[in-house]
Amino acid sequence: DAKNNGLELYGIYKGAVERVLDFGVVVELETTTGGKFSGMVHSAHVSKVRVDKPRDAGIRQGQRIYVKLISIGQRGASGGAGEGGLMLSIKDVDQSTGKDLMPH
Repeated sequence: DAKNNGLELYGIYKGAVERVLDFGVVVELETTTGGKFSGMVHSAHVSKVRVDKPRDAGIRQGQRIYVKLISIGQRGASGGAGEGGLMLSIKDVDQSTGKDLMPH
């Protein structure tokens, strides 16, 4: 699971956009242990400026981005964190430096 494979809650990770959906973005994370995890960035966490769809913020498939892990849910839990249970944020991370803009 995520906790045992180099992922920490509120950690900053590099990733690549796998899919851009109307309600969010699926991102594949790169971990220090070489594990591969996919997580969801809901459209509310894509940009500090409200966007209806992630495409409106310029997010595109294959794009390399920084994300913050904001929630680790249960796989398959209804209304949970979706694929693998990982909820991510793009807007909480400076996309040039990878700096956490909302440290906990």
